[in-house]
Amino acid sequence: MTNFNLGTLTAPYREFDIEIAPGTLYPLRYDHQASEILECSLPDNIEVCYGGSGGFTKLQTGMIYTYPNDEVVPFLQIRNTHATETMTVKIGLAIGKLDDRRLSVSGTVTVQSTTDNPVYIERSPATQCVAGQITIPEGGVYLYEVTEKVQKVVVQNLSASAISAFGFVLFQWGVFELENFKGTVSIFGPAGATAHVGVFK
Repeated sequence: MTNFNLGTLTAPYREFDIEIAPGTLYPLRYDHQASEILECSLPDNIEVCYGGSGGFTKLQTGMIYTYPNDEVVPFLQIRNTHATETMTVKIGLAIGKLDDRRLSVSGTVTVQSTTDNPVYIERSPATQCVAGQITIPEGGVYLYEVTEKVQKVVVQNLSASAISAFGFVLFQWGVFELENFKGTVSIFGPAGATAHVGVFK
């Protein structure tokens, strides 16, 4: 003898599309433990009674009701309270748990519209336009003038003595960089100390 398994779930998830005339109710018969109103054309006029108990109650679209103690209810009633308009309803019923993770928004939703403002990033190579060695004079400060805005100014200490630029101390071979700069670079140190200054456009 061959056994054919044609299904093992009792009353699995099922959706029902229903039309309800004005002022009438619709008895929906399907064994279920959980229910959800998925769509309703008249959301302010829908009322539901579960298994004939407790009378009718208003219900919002997207609300899921799971019965306590895993109770199975064989039917529910849906009522259209509108006096003149026919209601269309989509409802989901199942024995088991309904877990709806869709975004459900009702009412008027105001969002702020903004124009597209793309940001474009382009890496452009810097070209060295000036490079040279400076020597700090007796006064202890060398003023290096950058007369136009450049991509980068690089200062490197060539001497054994420490020097500073913009408050940063540079020991021998130490490097300090300024980006997008225009103005005066003040390089402090003992008289005779030397440094390289490079300017890149």
